[in-house]
Amino acid sequence: MKKLPNDRPSRRSRMPALLIASALALALSSCDRARPAIGSPPAADLRLEPEPQLNAAAIEADSAAALDDYDAAHAAWGRRGWQAVSRIKGWLCDAGLVKDGCAP
Repeated sequence: MKKLPNDRPSRRSRMPALLIASALALALSSCDRARPAIGSPPAADLRLEPEPQLNAAAIEADSAAALDDYDAAHAAWGRRGWQAVSRIKGWLCDAGLVKDGCAP
């Protein structure tokens, strides 16, 4: 049977067109939203700082001053590390990548 020019298309032939149109509308609507610029955390905070090492000569000499210097250097190294972790956590909170532990 031959189709006439005035025949309506069947529901089955319209379905792919409707699916494509709805997918295109969805894709275009998601492109309109402004996305926050995430950037990256400070580069200095991502570099590993080596842990201070106690001088072997200071151990052999049992030098109290050398041990005190090492203790102070080691404590300062630890504080710098935790400050870097805190800055990275702040960056993650600002970027919206972490919710727990962020300041309100």
